[in-house]
Amino acid sequence: ASAFEGGRPAAKGGGDVEFGCSAAPAQSLGATRSASSGPWQRPAVSVAAAGGCCNLSLGGSSSSSSIMCSSAGGTIPKPCSSAASGACFGDGQLEAPAAAAQEPPPKEPSSASVASPRLQLLEPGEEGRSTAWNDKVTELSLRGVRLGDLFDFVLELLDPQGPMPRFDPRRSTTRDVVRCAVIPASRGGEVFENCREVPCALATRINGGAPMKPDRMVTHHWANLFTHTVAAILADAFNQPIYGDFAEQLMSLKDAVALRQNLRETSGEDLIYWFCPFSVNQHVSICNGFAPNGPAECDTVTGEVYPLCDCGLTKHFDGDFCEMNKFSEMMAKLQEGNPELGHVIAVDVNFEIFERAWCIGEIVQGRRDGLHQVLKIASTDVLAAQRSKLESLDVRRCSASRPEDRDLILAAIPDVAAFNEELKALLLDAERGLIAAWSTSVLEGIPRYFVQWPKFSAGFHRRLTQESLSGNRAPLLLLAPIMLLPAALAVVVLMLPYQRPDAGLEANTVHVFVAFPCISLICYMFVPQWTSFALKTILPMRCTILWPLIAAALTTLPVPIISAVSGVYPVPFVPLTASVTYALCLPLLWLFIPEHVKHAIGFKEKFSWSVVVQVSLTTLFCIVYPALNTWAQTACDVWHTVGFILLFLLVRMTFEWLCGFLSRKIDPDVLPATVFVAELAYQAAMCSFFSSIENWVVFMTFVVVDVLENLYYLYCFCRRQPGVMSPTSATATASDISGGDSRGSSAFFCESVTAVLLLREFADLVVPIQFSTIFCALYYGGQSARFSLWVADMTEETLERACFLLFADVIVELCVSTLTFCVLRCHGVNPLRFLQAVIVSGGYWYYLAAATTSLLWYAALQLVHSGCDYSLQFSWTREGSSHWMSGFTWA
Repeated sequence: ASAFEGGRPAAKGGGDVEFGCSAAPAQSLGATRSASSGPWQRPAVSVAAAGGCCNLSLGGSSSSSSIMCSSAGGTIPKPCSSAASGACFGDGQLEAPAAAAQEPPPKEPSSASVASPRLQLLEPGEEGRSTAWNDKVTELSLRGVRLGDLFDFVLELLDPQGPMPRFDPRRSTTRDVVRCAVIPASRGGEVFENCREVPCALATRINGGAPMKPDRMVTHHWANLFTHTVAAILADAFNQPIYGDFAEQLMSLKDAVALRQNLRETSGEDLIYWFCPFSVNQHVSICNGFAPNGPAECDTVTGEVYPLCDCGLTKHFDGDFCEMNKFSEMMAKLQEGNPELGHVIAVDVNFEIFERAWCIGEIVQGRRDGLHQVLKIASTDVLAAQRSKLESLDVRRCSASRPEDRDLILAAIPDVAAFNEELKALLLDAERGLIAAWSTSVLEGIPRYFVQWPKFSAGFHRRLTQESLSGNRAPLLLLAPIMLLPAALAVVVLMLPYQRPDAGLEANTVHVFVAFPCISLICYMFVPQWTSFALKTILPMRCTILWPLIAAALTTLPVPIISAVSGVYPVPFVPLTASVTYALCLPLLWLFIPEHVKHAIGFKEKFSWSVVVQVSLTTLFCIVYPALNTWAQTACDVWHTVGFILLFLLVRMTFEWLCGFLSRKIDPDVLPATVFVAELAYQAAMCSFFSSIENWVVFMTFVVVDVLENLYYLYCFCRRQPGVMSPTSATATASDISGGDSRGSSAFFCESVTAVLLLREFADLVVPIQFSTIFCALYYGGQSARFSLWVADMTEETLERACFLLFADVIVELCVSTLTFCVLRCHGVNPLRFLQAVIVSGGYWYYLAAATTSLLWYAALQLVHSGCDYSLQFSWTREGSSHWMSGFTWA
């Protein structure tokens, strides 16, 4: 953006001096600031005559250099010599010696000699340029500023004792900061050894006069909030498309300091930006006046007229020495030796940047020069609200601080209509437009809030879209088997005609050779379904059918052998034999996988990570949750029980974190599936605990924690983390995010967090209903109920209490689900259809197997015949304990 947001001040008399510093040693930012010099007092840049040679003094060091001398309104680069050196006096004016005074002052080339000097922004080139013009272009191109130094300047502004005490991060504009902080900080004025420090660009002052070639150029609007502009630059440094969160962190000094430390740790502070408030010398343009024929400009916060600078330097608004009419050549110069030059376009919340003539010119010129352009926008809501402005862009309606600037820009455009079309295409083209590129970067899931939600793969997203739009299936019909089949199988398994456990192995063949093998077979069928889903491959029947049969048989064989040899029945922890068998059968599963699948790129690594998930699930199901359940039931008081419930939650959250980590190793599409299994296991453990709970404090702890978790996921959804459009639109692509197609949705959402949210809600509703059904069926179903730890010691009163607690839990979850459904509906998401799409697209048989395995396996652990005594007493193995009483109580 043009550094000129003021206007031509009243002309000053001749003889003013301008110094341009070059070839000076760079000095560190922190080492040169002192309490006595005030904020942002950089090394002194002064000129003194010493022994007939002009020395450039930088904070105490000196080196022979060249200076830029100006006289009678002209400035030319000129090496210093004894003949051209002068003495610097207290008023800062350079008095030329007699020899130099005899030379006629160089004349500034007239504006007529340079064709369309200000509008050469659109047609860069050095043909016909004077040496002074080209030297000024080179000088400008070397005035970059490190992001770390820019950030430190922001910290000074946020300090109430800083250079701008009335700076308001929520109100102060870039113009306010330039007028009230940048110009005073770059003016200088200190006297060092009878030499006054020279006013210069703030970048020159910060860099100690050393040249600094930028990595990026920033286009922005001076009426934008200064914190928003800096936030956009920070978003570029952190490779983020949205700068809203960075802007919020710049609202307070404490948060900004934390962000500064984060920037330092990521090495982003060393990026160099060409930022016109710092890179343009305001003292040769706007420092002592306002726009011609316009009112005095006032501070946005205080309403007071900006203070004017009395530095006395000659002002240049056109010609060779102007610093605001060379952006085209300067942009081309920046590209020399840096073909990857970045162009950051900091878009204000009102999109006024696209109404400023100079900003439009820079954007178009940057595209023509092939710069790597990136938009930085405050939020997706801002884009949705302001997109209509882009569709009606017309360069003839653009404005500039000086009317002649606008007239010159329009005069340089041969075909305004064609230019307007080029501008709209540059911004709105579906494939190459800046808005489309910004939307694509949003889709990549870069911004983070509390947790990074990954973007689903393109194929999974496409299947989600197709399933959501198909409408061929009724969602409830697909979800019904997942709700009903696990409970039915659990009831059947628990109500088989078992014999008393003290009857021994021979009397309990139903458990050893029927129940346990069937449970193992059903649970083993989950393994190939998970492998197929995680690795996105269709496995043959030898993997999905034959392997579970072999694994179940191998799991069954050790039980009667161990019991016969040891003379102990039940065998302690019978289900754990399945874990051992699973580990032994994995090589067999690997052998069953087709060779062409195993040789696919990355398959072995992903298979290994999928095994880690399986081992984690086995540990969670068989050891951690049942053990915690037993310990919670035997806790000595209420608060110990509450502590165990919170430990349940911690274990589940740890596993979900592990799922997130493993999903990045395997595939982001598996995250909802793994979280769903974890939630099923957690709910099964909690509902099992309800069979013996007697205190409302414990119940409320569980419910409140569960509700808060669901609200957190809903919060993540409402933050509109980067994702993809709701698949209610047939063209749900990146172009939809930018507002190009709103036929089916008014907003976009993150598919992964939405999938996790809905799957959690589904599990939270279904599992309590399943358990209430199982409790009632077992209690009223016959003699086999006494062999299940769930209902073995249950009375009618405790059954009613357990069912009441489960019913209350369902009511609470229904309220949360209703709120969730309403919020999703308001964002254009059909919850049931999206849930159906997630389950069908991810693999319906996987979700059915997961729901069945989690409930059936947990039910199997409750059978007395399984020997899962988590109190580790195993009383039936002791001598004299041969009569079974109830549960694991033997006499």
